[in-house]
Amino acid sequence: LLQTYMGFERYEDAGKVLEGTLKEYPSQMVIMQLLPYAEMIYVKGLGQPDKAKEIFNQYKDKITDEKTRAFLEAKIKGYDSKKPL
Repeated sequence: LLQTYMGFERYEDAGKVLEGTLKEYPSQMVIMQLLPYAEMIYVKGLGQPDKAKEIFNQYKDKITDEKTRAFLEAKIKGYDSKKPL
């Protein structure tokens, strides 16, 4: 459903599915599979990097893989550095 909404450029609906799925199934495997969609939907589709950052912050502590967690933290810092002065 998530990919179908994205294919039709219905990014708000895709975001609702993404967030609902992450809340319903907060396992590490699901989180790692779905977090890349947060950037596709909220940054590229809707132009809302703060929302992607919020989702990354919400779930990064549930990731036990250090490289993945470091990647998420780098993404979060990247969003912070792109804020206008």
